[in-house]
Parts: sequence; structure tokens; C-alpha cells
Amino acid sequence: MPPVRVAALTDLPSGKTLAVKLKATPIILVNVAGVFYALHDRCSHANAHLSHGDLDSEALTVECPLHGARFDLQTGHPRSLPATKPVKTYTVYAEGDELFVDFDD
Repeated sequence: MPPVRVAALTDLPSGKTLAVKLKATPIILVNVAGVFYALHDRCSHANAHLSHGDLDSEALTVECPLHGARFDLQTGHPRSLPATKPVKTYTVYAEGDELFVDFDD
């Protein structure tokens, strides 16, 4: 599948997250000082939306709002319990004023 436009750059300021859906798949987009990340927006432990959790820009993690599992923005791997399984990551990039995700469901 070709890359999919998911947002305008202005929709995702630095230090913020944005929840989007590609087909029926929830994705969390993250901007850390102009570096973009995209992960599946469901905790692998509790099925909660990671986009409702806290972003730690220094540690490059996002925290599940239910039980506090922290996921690495680069790899999707959990850095803390209770999650033990990673969440899927996607390639995200800016082109012009738009953000695109390489999406393969």
C-alpha cells in the first residue's frame, strides 16, 4: 500500500501526540522536537488508547493511561510492566506540510 497522508504538520506540534485512524486501525502520532513517530494506539496489555497517556519526550516513551506500562517510541517495545508485548510501529515522515505513514495492515 502506498504511504497515506495522516495529518498536516500544524496538527502535531512538538511535544504532542495525535490520534488518527487508518482504515479501522488506531494510530498514535508523536512529534518530539521535529522527529515523528507512529505506533499502534492500543496498549498490548490493557487495550487502552496510548494517545490518552503521558508522553515523555526525554525518555522517548508513551505511557498507558490504565496501568502505566511505558512503550518505546522508536521500537514499540515495552520498557515497563505490566506490558510484555510490543505494539506495532510505522514509518512516518513529513513531506512538504504534510505527514505520511507507510501503512500495511
